[in-house]
Amino acid sequence: MGNKSFLYITIQSAIGSFFNIITALIVSVFTARTLAPYDYGQIVLLIFISEAITVVFGFGINTNLSIHISKLIGENKHRICFNFIKWNLRNYLFLTFLGVTFFLIYLFFFAEFAINYIAKILILIYFINKSLSNFLMAVLSGYLEFKLIKKYNLYYGVLLVFLLFVGIYFFTFNGALLAYCLSSFIYLFFTKNSLKKYLSGNIYITNQLKKNTFIDSFNIWITLVISLFVWNRLEIVFIKYYWNSNLVGIYNVAMSFALLISTIPTLLTTSLTNHISNNTANFAVRNNKNIYVTGTRVLSAIMIPLSFFTAASLSTLIPFVYGIKYKDSIFITEILTINAILQVGVVGSSILFGLKELKIIVVSGVIGVFMSLIMLFVFVPIYGLNGAVFTKVFVQFSMIFIGHYYLNQKLGTKFPFIVLLKILIISIILSIPIYYVSIFYNTILTLIIVFILVLLIYILSILNLNILPFEDRNLIKKIFINNKKQ
Repeated sequence: MGNKSFLYITIQSAIGSFFNIITALIVSVFTARTLAPYDYGQIVLLIFISEAITVVFGFGINTNLSIHISKLIGENKHRICFNFIKWNLRNYLFLTFLGVTFFLIYLFFFAEFAINYIAKILILIYFINKSLSNFLMAVLSGYLEFKLIKKYNLYYGVLLVFLLFVGIYFFTFNGALLAYCLSSFIYLFFTKNSLKKYLSGNIYITNQLKKNTFIDSFNIWITLVISLFVWNRLEIVFIKYYWNSNLVGIYNVAMSFALLISTIPTLLTTSLTNHISNNTANFAVRNNKNIYVTGTRVLSAIMIPLSFFTAASLSTLIPFVYGIKYKDSIFITEILTINAILQVGVVGSSILFGLKELKIIVVSGVIGVFMSLIMLFVFVPIYGLNGAVFTKVFVQFSMIFIGHYYLNQKLGTKFPFIVLLKILIISIILSIPIYYVSIFYNTILTLIIVFILVLLIYILSILNLNILPFEDRNLIKKIFINNKKQ
């Protein structure tokens, strides 16, 4: 895979992922504004639990399948790849059945939600569709079909937004769940033809490959379960238990808005793990050091100012976007938005996944899980939302520190602290006028004008003060040039 094709794939996947973020924000804003905070909190919790069960019963098959497909394609083992997909599909269907059984029992016998039977059936159908869709997307991701994924995500997003408008207007709470349920069929409808060419051949797989797949899937599964505790929204379960669904809605507003910023590094590196895996198969791993250092610097130059500038704007943005009823989420949204800076670590974690260096991820993750659970049990009952936010920030920082220390030792690199410190100082200084306008003027037009002016000043500062090395600026130029050529 040449640099040009890698950049093109990265851009395609980034565009698709960015659309997902915008769709998620639109969905969050519309649902929060049209439903009462209690109903909004109930929907948020139901969607989170369904996705959490998908992860727990998925056994890491989807992520491992995507990585293995890229590796097999890099080794030109296409026929084995076809068989590998069918064998994984059989296993995944069995695990999905177990997940459906568990979710069914949970919803109808143990769930503490005050929802009717129709709502329970709708969320169950959503769970089944999303579980199967995740497998199909993993296959396409393994084949680097990010353009197709982008198209299917586009269809899903447009349909979900439309159905939410209609569903909530006519059926309120149940209408929102109906929208999620019906839109989840879109992946199954479109991907059945796209995947036919990948499902030919026999199901026979060598015992050694089965053994390796089981081990890799188990390790990945551990990291995904860990992610539920550290990187996802586990806090809402504690907030619901110790407090109420109203605070769940307020917390999710903060998380949804911060997600708009924190997901940017992920969408810019969507195909990086597959790229590293493909290069490893071809014994072309010499660029990993450059990818890590340069990628971290470039992402920092994007994330640090964007996080601070956005956080400084929230006193005006939150009431304008979500409504005055969610003004209590401003402070925690500011903290979570600034915390998005930590997501520059996604470059390092993608490299670790691509190189199958999963032990350090598991070790740091286990530490993070224990820290998270202890702190959530201690701080959420006392401090509520602030306790949940403090826990998330502290645990995430600790895990990223451990992972980066290990990766720097392995690759023989040094984390670019000096560059990041320069960017941090400039970003803090430039965020002051934005914060001032947001607090004292509180008008969206004035805020937009000041935000754009500050952003232009920052870009000029980066270019003229040579804060970023020449190779970083050259890489950015190549990305735009290659994108235009493609």
